[in-house]
Amino acid sequence: MSMDAPIALARLIAELKAVAGRKRLQKIVHLLRASGSPDFRYRFILHYFGPYSRGLASDLDFLCAASIVKEVRFGDGSYRYSIDGKKGQKRIHDLTGGTAPEMKWAPLAKELNEEAILLLEALSTIRFLADRGHEGDELRDEFATAKPHLADLFEKALKRGVKLELLSG
Repeated sequence: MSMDAPIALARLIAELKAVAGRKRLQKIVHLLRASGSPDFRYRFILHYFGPYSRGLASDLDFLCAASIVKEVRFGDGSYRYSIDGKKGQKRIHDLTGGTAPEMKWAPLAKELNEEAILLLEALSTIRFLADRGHEGDELRDEFATAKPHLADLFEKALKRGVKLELLSG
């Protein structure tokens, strides 16, 4: 296993301080990858909750098992991810040799982490479909088929994606 992807994932979580849920983390990474970040080379499929990467899920499990990332599960079944204290920070430092490339994606990641989860799911799904050649009315129709429960968020997510330069107008 190459350590580049898990290290980038750990650095993302460290930069965000905390991420509320696996779904949110999946969508943020998908959109960072779609924006051109070379740090996140995960492959995504369209899943019930939007774009999903098995590789990302596996790397997150690895980081938790290695005590780099702390996973807290709440009574309602939700999760929260953060770096596992000074020990986790030291492990990231050791894995990067104390040097790490600039995180050009950090400002976008912070904005995405603040989005409502359903809007984030809608935005990520729209980008996934757009990357597969869907546009205009066809994109709207494909989105409505894939995400009928989010159809009312299509326009808002599309506008947000354009504003964040994740989608073309």
